[in-house]
Amino acid sequence: FLTIKRKQRLRPDTITELVNYLEAFVVDFKGRTVETFTRKELEEYINETKKPFNKNRFGTIKHFFAWLSGTSQATPIDEPVLRDTPFRGWIKGRKDDDSIESIVIYTAEECRKILEVASDPKHNAQAMFAFMLFTGCRPFEVARIWEDPIKYGWRLCNWEKGIFRIPAAVSKTRKPRQVPLSETLRAWLEHYKG
Repeated sequence: FLTIKRKQRLRPDTITELVNYLEAFVVDFKGRTVETFTRKELEEYINETKKPFNKNRFGTIKHFFAWLSGTSQATPIDEPVLRDTPFRGWIKGRKDDDSIESIVIYTAEECRKILEVASDPKHNAQAMFAFMLFTGCRPFEVARIWEDPIKYGWRLCNWEKGIFRIPAAVSKTRKPRQVPLSETLRAWLEHYKG
């Protein structure tokens, strides 16, 4: 599983996280074989034993069992070890954390309040919050884009075409994407340009 993940050129910190979660899982269930796990047992392990719930830990263990059962497209296996994944039909609360139901949409008033608080000199974060709000970028993506403004930053902004490019090198998914420069986003970028 980890050999495949390493070949996918994931970030070193992502690989380290995968290794840590899987090593902890092995330690917690020392001596167990993978075909003996039940969904109920894994739910209890994820939800009860490992509080607070950690989406990345859950995703790693779920993905590992998907690989074992041959149901993972991202990590194919020639001869699956399991006939099925114990995670099939996972319903309890966090089956699909990136589903549309889990996305929070802020109202204009809530956005205004967030930006107002972020403008306080002790936070000095208004530009970052504005960029996240109007591009949909994740916080660490924004940090990567603007920590190296010569390599990324303003070079990713195409004013003529009206797009802001998010390169694969800074994207969580390792896939490039484009964000349209809305009037609001343009105004904020103009405000902080330079």
